Amino acid sequence: MEKKSWCLQFLNRGEDHNETLIIKRKTGKGSEAISLDTYNVIMDTMHLFSSKSYADRLYKSIREINEDNTFVKESRKH
Repeated sequence: MEKKSWCLQFLNRGEDHNETLIIKRKTGKGSEAISLDTYNVIMDTMHLFSSKSYADRLYKSIREINEDNTFVKESRKH
């Protein structure tokens, strides 16, 4: 199999199956490849935890969901 074709199949598999691809090298070092969707989720999560107030609001919301302490707000039609 041609190197370019193998590489594209490798990357497509990571994207299609939402997998983190680990690339090990003979030197003992390595790299990883993730899909752009996964990268964006990581960046969003980092933003949510970038300040104490964001993190506190997020934890409070998660607690309310886990305690079934939520309600559905109906939208008003104009």
